[in-house]
Amino acid sequence: MASHSSPEYQRSWREARRLSLGLPRVRAYHKRDVTRHNQSAKDLRVLVLKKLGGKCSNPACQWLNADGTRGCTDERCLQVDHINGGGKQELKKLSRRAYYLKVLNDVLGLYQLLCANCNWIKRHEQKEVGNSSE
Repeated sequence: MASHSSPEYQRSWREARRLSLGLPRVRAYHKRDVTRHNQSAKDLRVLVLKKLGGKCSNPACQWLNADGTRGCTDERCLQVDHINGGGKQELKKLSRRAYYLKVLNDVLGLYQLLCANCNWIKRHEQKEVGNSSE
């Protein structure tokens, strides 16, 4: 018989307790479920990038693309920005998935797409950086 502190004993005790209370069996952890959830977040990000134009919204963006146009189009650099600030507080309240869904459902135009450089420049110019709340 396994000792009371062994993981096997504890697992079997929890399962027996669950069944005695009439609770359903706990589904085993499957890596594919996590992968599916992560993929849906990635898919939502792609949809958000498409909705917001797929390139940096700053007309003064100095990023030079391979085709000679200006404005960053590299998905790795693009960030969703709150036009009026307050994004950090919103992200604290929402999961990444819920945040992307909120951006997708936005009809007021509260969000824009900025490359990382333009986003930090905007944050500095509008004094969104260096507050004690950060």
